[in-house]
Amino acid sequence: MTSLTEAIALAESELSHISMDEIQATTAVTWAARAIVAYQRYVDFGIGKWLLDAVEYHHEALEHAAVASPGVLEMLRPALSDAARAAGVEK
Repeated sequence: MTSLTEAIALAESELSHISMDEIQATTAVTWAARAIVAYQRYVDFGIGKWLLDAVEYHHEALEHAAVASPGVLEMLRPALSDAARAAGVEK
């Protein structure tokens, strides 16, 4: 785990070079990737923890994508829906 001191130093650097929109978009893509992998692990292993994690990651991805620049949500939604559908969560 990153220490708070390390996280503050990283935030100082990020906020000097990266826009809020880019932070939100990058965060959305990262959460989406986690969701897709967790859904796949649920499909592969049938362990409920992966499904619970996937749903939480999916929610975070949508939340950050919704406040990012136009197009981010539209880019991520199909892949997230496909992964959820494969796990039996969405129709």
